[in-house]
Parts: sequence; C-alpha cells; structure tokens
Amino acid sequence: MKSGLPSRAAVNRMISYLRLMEELLEDGVEWVSSSEIATALGITSSSVRQDLTWLDFSGVPKSGYNTHELHNALRSFLKADCQYNVILIGAGNLGRALASHEGFRRDGYHIEAIFDTKPELIGQSIGDVPIYHFKDLDDLVHKHGWRLAIIAVPPAAAQAVGESLVRAGICGILNLSAKHLHLPSHVTVVDVRLIGALRELTFSLHRKGCRCQIQKMN
Repeated sequence: MKSGLPSRAAVNRMISYLRLMEELLEDGVEWVSSSEIATALGITSSSVRQDLTWLDFSGVPKSGYNTHELHNALRSFLKADCQYNVILIGAGNLGRALASHEGFRRDGYHIEAIFDTKPELIGQSIGDVPIYHFKDLDDLVHKHGWRLAIIAVPPAAAQAVGESLVRAGICGILNLSAKHLHLPSHVTVVDVRLIGALRELTFSLHRKGCRCQIQKMN
C-alpha cells in the first residue's frame, strides 16, 4: 500500500472500479483480472494495477482479484462505507429530483434539509426532507454540524450561496449550478456540469463519424 494521496484521476478511476465491482457482485462474478477491469472501463491494465497499489489489498496469481474483497477494499479506501449527512440548496425542479432520488441514501448520502427563499415552499417537505428558509442556514448548520452541501440554484445565485455556505461552516460542496465558484482553498468544490459532459459526448461521436447534429447553430 502506497503512502501519500492518489491523483484525482486515480481516485475517479477507483470510483469506477467500485461501481464495476458492485455490478459484478450482482451478476455473481467471484474473480476478476486487471485486464478484464481495464477492458470493461476502456483503460489500460497497467493503470488498474498501479491504482490498486493504493489499497491494502493484493490479488492472487493466476486468479486475479476476489471481487468481494476488492469491493470491500475500495469501499474502505474511498470512505464509501460511511454515512454522510448532506444539505441541499435549491428546491426547484433539479433540487426536487435530487431530494427524491433513492440512490443517495442507499449509497450513504442522507439529504437532511433543503434550503430555499420562496415563501410558499418554506415548511413543506420533499418526501421526508424538510424545506427551510435560506436565512436560517447558519443556525441550522451550527446546530446539526452539517459539513456537506449540494448547490442546485441558478448560476446567478451560486457564488453568493457558496459564500454563505462557507461562512456557515460547510467544507465540501457539490456544485450543480454550471457557475465556477471562487471560494477559500480550504473548501473542496466538485463541479458537475451536464452541458460539459454532453459536449464531451458529442465531440467523441463526431470523431467516430456519427452525424448526430440536426443543423449548425448561429
């Protein structure tokens, strides 16, 4: 097992390995090789072997990796075997979809509260998640000790929301706003940009000769 920290690219690959192990376990696959992992994910087997040296785990010669044991080792390394309490900022269509998504809780992420500014939403719930006014953010974060937040607000409001979260004591933010946030370095921000992912997809399709566009834009 290596010391130090893996690169962000290696962590992202290990997250993909964990997802693959979950699929293999569901299919009843007991053993998997680095080349099989590499083929499934479109990477090199040497990258797989290099990444797995970060784990307190090793394979078996000629058999590969025990799927259940590798799954557990990845969960432990990625801290995916813990429960995390999260707050959600924005009770619009995206926020409602996220709050209703059962996969979050199944994978250890419990959305405990939603914050918005629309008076007609305050006091309501989405499923079993209560909606609070954004002005109560500081008091409730301090009361409950929340440290993780999801931003699901329009881009124009995202920077101010991010700054308020930092002042309240939030140290990890999943940013779905499509707006780059300028926040202190001690705060970890992960941007999820659907348009960027779609641009990556359509660019790849064009390189493969797939004519997926309807017409040129102005």
